[in-house]
Amino acid sequence: MRIDTKYSVGDKVFFFDPCKCCDGKGQVQLRDDTKITCPKCDGSGYDPNGKAQSDTVTMVFVSDSKWGRDERYLVERAMSSIPADRLFVSEKEALAAAGRASA
Repeated sequence: MRIDTKYSVGDKVFFFDPCKCCDGKGQVQLRDDTKITCPKCDGSGYDPNGKAQSDTVTMVFVSDSKWGRDERYLVERAMSSIPADRLFVSEKEALAAAGRASA
C-alpha cells in the first residue's frame, strides 16, 4: 500500500528544537489554569537560542482517524518523532516559520 506523505524516507529536512519552557506549544498554563503566550519563545514554540538543524528522515508515521490525519517523522539524530508542521524543505523556510530573519 502506498500512502502519500509530505516527506519520504531519505529526504533532507530542516527543523528547530522545541522551546523547553512550553514544550513547543507556544503557551504556558498558570496555576489558575490561565494560558498565556510563552515568555521564552514569544509563542513560536521554537527554542529561541537554537539554530536550524538539518537531518535525514529515517521513518514516517501516519495515523488517519475521524479527528484528522497525523504525520510524524523520525530523523537520524532525534530522540522522538517530529510533527510534519515542524519540518521544512529549506533552511530559509525554517527561519521564516520561526520568525527569524536570515542574515
